[in-house]
Amino acid sequence: MPRILIATGNRGKLEEFSCLLGDVFSSYLCLRDLNLPGPEETAPDYLGNALIKARSACDRASCLCLADDSGLEVEGMGWGPGPLSDRYGPDAPSRIKKLLGELADRGRSGSIARFVCVIALAHPAFGEKTFEGRIEGRITETLKGTRGFGYDPVFFIPAEGMTMAELPTGRKNQISHRAQAAHQALTWLHAHPDWLNT
Repeated sequence: MPRILIATGNRGKLEEFSCLLGDVFSSYLCLRDLNLPGPEETAPDYLGNALIKARSACDRASCLCLADDSGLEVEGMGWGPGPLSDRYGPDAPSRIKKLLGELADRGRSGSIARFVCVIALAHPAFGEKTFEGRIEGRITETLKGTRGFGYDPVFFIPAEGMTMAELPTGRKNQISHRAQAAHQALTWLHAHPDWLNT
């Protein structure tokens, strides 16, 4: 079985992808494992940034690489912050506080929202492939739940009756935006075994 490099320095994200992709790969590595830097994310959209990260990792490591770019889109914010979600504030609590404050100022508390994720695969011999997942919800005015990360505590999913941060891990790994994109990528890889055998 091949190894795969997840183009992130975040070990939490590495662990999440290892759960989503399962035993298809013999090992999961992140950029820190190979002392590789992460590139500057200069694209205006998820697709561009995911490809920047996957290409950079693949060029340096010469193996199959996966990168994702994701964000929160809120109707009351003009569908922002979008690709700038991670740069909306210095840390998750600050970003949530800023988001709720701006929605309240605009009279748009409880806005419809969605999480979007684009995954890019890059292979040194076969090129690139991308996949997209999304999940719909709305923004709550109070934080609920301790699981997950980022905006999860204020992202309420009506069909589940709870926030993303309240979802059991197994359920989150079935329905989240990242899970949807990862499932598409895994299905595609099984249909293209050359990507897994080199």
